[in-house]
Amino acid sequence: MLYYILKSDADICFPKGMDPCLPGELLSGYTQGTEFSIKHNDSLQTITVGEVNGECAVADADAVVLEITEQGVSITGTDPAATMRGFITMLERIEYDHASDSFRIPCGHIEEKPHMAFRSVHLCLFPETPLRFMQKCIRACGIAKYSHIVLEFWGMLKMDCMAELAWPFAHTKEKIRPLIEEAKALGMEVIPMFNHLGHASANRELYGKHVVLDQNPRLEYLFNTHGWEWDFESKEVCALLAQVRRELIELCGEGSYFHLGCDEAYSLGYGENRAEVLCRYLNGIAAELREQGRRAIIWGDMLLLRRDYAGEPQRYSCNMENEQIYRTLLAGLDRDIIIADWQYHLSCDVWKSSVTLKEAGFEVICCPWDAQSNARSAIVNARSQGLLDIMHTTWHTLAKGFPIMLYSGRAAYSGETEVKSKEVRFSAAEVARRVLPAHGVYEDAGWSEKVIGPGL
Repeated sequence: MLYYILKSDADICFPKGMDPCLPGELLSGYTQGTEFSIKHNDSLQTITVGEVNGECAVADADAVVLEITEQGVSITGTDPAATMRGFITMLERIEYDHASDSFRIPCGHIEEKPHMAFRSVHLCLFPETPLRFMQKCIRACGIAKYSHIVLEFWGMLKMDCMAELAWPFAHTKEKIRPLIEEAKALGMEVIPMFNHLGHASANRELYGKHVVLDQNPRLEYLFNTHGWEWDFESKEVCALLAQVRRELIELCGEGSYFHLGCDEAYSLGYGENRAEVLCRYLNGIAAELREQGRRAIIWGDMLLLRRDYAGEPQRYSCNMENEQIYRTLLAGLDRDIIIADWQYHLSCDVWKSSVTLKEAGFEVICCPWDAQSNARSAIVNARSQGLLDIMHTTWHTLAKGFPIMLYSGRAAYSGETEVKSKEVRFSAAEVARRVLPAHGVYEDAGWSEKVIGPGL
């Protein structure tokens, strides 16, 4: 086996428009703290390491080619995101040779292309989420080669349009921007998210906290269902949420999507039939986003009639009880809206819910959670049914679901879904150490700041 020996005096050269700071930091993490000389070259899409010249020929869209010789490494992608994915491939091929106390990369020619084009992950910044841990997660998602990150702030981002949309201890935009820039530097598009219907409390129903009303109860008129849902028939609410969208789009930068949430809006299934009004509300937002070059995404549970899945051998997540409302929503929603079908208890190869939504004319994203079998089934289902790939969700279980998050991204990129669970965990621990080293601080190590339950 021939190797390129990666020495500390090797020139690491990045294309003109690429900020080399984060890749250089990651390279140091993958070489036990070694510092390298980081420079720019004259290329628009090639990263070089060592004494190599020229670009590799890349034939396919979204592809990357690595040429590794004894003289160095050349990485060329069809765009900056693909090139960065190639750099990550190089990082994960670095080996440490104890005998010579050197780092080396096996020589060879590598061509890669994503198995799935839309590989997204949904990350929540709760009051309990340390910002450093979120940074570690974003970097790890880059290593897993996700293409998109959905960021949901849950009352933890201070907004200009209304102070009560954030807790007093929330982060400023200046604190959040570096995380967004790191995601972009790793080749990922950031999708802004804000709940436009249910979860208007910026919390889960289990805890009874309400970011707005616990600070200013006089704003209760903006909500329905005891504060759980936004009053989408209110012009004031519509104007406020339009301001929220503008702020989040400005913060997250260029992109093709906006996630509107809309899950668990239970009153739609039990009370007054406002489904036609809701369709006009969501379709109007979708049209506004379309003018900005973006597509709306909503969760799909309110578009699934519970009784249709009652006899299924596996448990489906369906929150619509009223058939009339169900049919009105299904018929009236703009087909440009993408449906994110979250099904957290499925391990079957075909999801009936996704098939139903696709047959109704929607583009569908399959959304698994924190079980490896569930994530595997989402990927298999999305590919076999010709869907818009996956959105891995993490919610409040990110502190234990970190390894499955990496599994989903890697499997969606490579197509390799059959990975032993212990390998998933051990590999995730290695990534956590390398992307943001703990430097001996217990709370900063791994993906949980403390032992949170039984088991070894």
